[in-house]
Amino acid sequence: MPKYSYYAFDYKGVRIDPYRILLQYGITHPAHQHALKKLLRAGRSVKSQLQDIDEVISSLERWKQMIVEDSVKIKKKRKLKTN
Repeated sequence: MPKYSYYAFDYKGVRIDPYRILLQYGITHPAHQHALKKLLRAGRSVKSQLQDIDEVISSLERWKQMIVEDSVKIKKKRKLKTN
């Protein structure tokens, strides 16, 4: 039995787990990955459901911050090119 078998479920004969879901949906950003994994497993591990939800929210807030930070960088680069 794999070490992390608690992540895996069988659905219609296919073994699925958060990592397979991430691959199938092409989710590559680490904050997005962390939030989804936490959400799929919320309250089913050592942490309470509320703690997991707080971590999901924190991950999504950081992802949002990173999107804003990246857009600011892009705008600054564009402004430098036009000047």
